[in-house]
Amino acid sequence: MDAPSRELPSRELPSLGVGDPVRPQAGRALLAAGAAVVAFCVFALVTTQVKSVRAGSPWQDDPYDMVVSFTALIVPALAALVAARVLTCRKDRPLPVHRLRQLLAAATIAVVLVAVTIAADVAAAALHADAALWNGDTGWLVAALVPVGGAALASCWLIHGACSRLPARVAAGEGDWLDDLVLLLDLVSERVTGRAAPSALCRWAGAVSAFVRRHVILVALGLAAAISLADTSAEALGEGWTSPLLFVTAWAIGAGAIAAAALLANSALHVAVRPPRPRGSVPAALGRAAVVAALALPLAAGFRDAIWAALGRSGGVGSPAQFAAVTFGAAALAFCLAALAALAGVLSRRVLSASAASRQPRAGRSGR
Repeated sequence: MDAPSRELPSRELPSLGVGDPVRPQAGRALLAAGAAVVAFCVFALVTTQVKSVRAGSPWQDDPYDMVVSFTALIVPALAALVAARVLTCRKDRPLPVHRLRQLLAAATIAVVLVAVTIAADVAAAALHADAALWNGDTGWLVAALVPVGGAALASCWLIHGACSRLPARVAAGEGDWLDDLVLLLDLVSERVTGRAAPSALCRWAGAVSAFVRRHVILVALGLAAAISLADTSAEALGEGWTSPLLFVTAWAIGAGAIAAAALLANSALHVAVRPPRPRGSVPAALGRAAVVAALALPLAAGFRDAIWAALGRSGGVGSPAQFAAVTFGAAALAFCLAALAALAGVLSRRVLSASAASRQPRAGRSGR
């Protein structure tokens, strides 16, 4: 089905023609990023889930394990989003520039996260973390970092080259990822059934898109809570946890980290663009503080022993109660500090606005 009206917004946006040389260059960059992500996912799965391999890993404990635990969830999710949207890039049709730019941005974030994880693993090896546990597999694990990290760096270089050749960004209104949802449904339906997606399904997809745009934070929190629940449950069963407090703490850490990452990624990638709202409001300030607190949860968990020592305690965190106290306490402190800073910014802007308004001449007195 040829449905350009479903593919582009109502007004014409900059597009790359069918024979534009930038398109194959961007395709090579996305393929390279995909290869780097696949290599990383295999590496992360083997080194974290295969116990015989993990036993000799220099990065098996925090804070290094915190990094891979986070990126092992975020990187595949970004890859899945990119893979789904790539289906809407048809070789025989013009390609909207904003769609390609957003795809390359998502690929950039994914490979940068891969590079950050590899850097953390290299640091663990260089600092001889858990050196007493190293075995004959450790050398191979460290050597495996080279091709994975090299693939990430090479894909970054290719993405940069493709982005540098894209046309300039338009002022506003380029659209988000949800704009392509109906088009994606059409393409999948055509390949499976040979017909376009039913109109009722398209209307339902439009309603879902509108709901997600209006309630981005609520959707991010719900998805993060569900993903973290599944991940934490698997980890608890695999390691034989018996403490409900440990389970709740680990679940909250995962949910907070995933929700914060999702909201930050949405701001950077425009997956779901929220309707315009007044800036500088108190709820918006508290929302930003909540994101900071969510990010503080995994950081506090990763550096829990250092925080424990900074509080004048010795021996490190040794119980679920201490783990929960350090993690939630650091997050609460981060929220309070971020909220104070954000509210101070809101207050200062309101004071400046009121001062500027008071200096404006009153209506009806300008002629006197």
